[in-house]
Amino acid sequence: MKSNNKKFFLSFFTTFILGSTFLLSQAHAEGSHKLSTIGVQLYSLRTEAENGVEAVLKNVSAMGYQQVELHTLYDMSAAELRKLLDKYDLKAPSTHRGFKLIKEDVNGTIADAKALGLDLVIVPWLDIKEYNTKEKWVAFASELNTVGKKLKESGIRLAYHNHDFEFKALKDGSIPYDVLLANTNPQYVSLQLDLFWIIKAGKDPLAYMKANSGRIVSVHVKDMTADGEMTEVGAGKIDFAKIFKVGHHNGLQYFIVEHDKPAKPLASVETSIKYLRKLEY
Repeated sequence: MKSNNKKFFLSFFTTFILGSTFLLSQAHAEGSHKLSTIGVQLYSLRTEAENGVEAVLKNVSAMGYQQVELHTLYDMSAAELRKLLDKYDLKAPSTHRGFKLIKEDVNGTIADAKALGLDLVIVPWLDIKEYNTKEKWVAFASELNTVGKKLKESGIRLAYHNHDFEFKALKDGSIPYDVLLANTNPQYVSLQLDLFWIIKAGKDPLAYMKANSGRIVSVHVKDMTADGEMTEVGAGKIDFAKIFKVGHHNGLQYFIVEHDKPAKPLASVETSIKYLRKLEY
């Protein structure tokens, strides 16, 4: 009897320890992720770049940024800009480029993307005054599919970046962003979700990430004050840990800091990366 009790106790104790260890390891795994790579959209530093882009690249590299997102070539060739990025150990995974320029010069867009080592070419904006009906958004989606297919054949991905107007209903009640999602092929059109603007529009970024798993591959990381104004990451109310955790399970790859109109651009992006480097999710 004593032997059986001893065996039962040892079995129970072993099961308890193993179970506890598993639960602790799971809890640790869920809360121990940190961003390994952080990028910055150089549009945030456009006024600084007026005095020379090289100083900007040197500064953001020193802050700890490993990636930059482009919005211009700064009057250089793509090859020249790539050399400058390499000098400061910076990668450019993506660029913003107007859709008219992309579709009118697909071959040039592809050539620039290859020279820069880009993964994504991102359409940054549309004029809502022009795209003011569902039919026009469906037509735009079709154009995105066509261009996206051409880029994919060359190993480049096309993506679309939102503001808030895409989530506001048109006269017929349709939501432009939802029309875009329904009429674009995920194989040809990816998404860059601007977290500030989707929240500003009153929508839930988590719901969109879960519903479009694997399609939202990049986010613009920018924060919002209690009264709805843009601010540095960590200084506002957006729960980035929660968003990044969902993104981690749904194919999110790129985390790009941005502030559209920072009072002190360099200080702004430095504040943001300091917060993000400590963030666990």
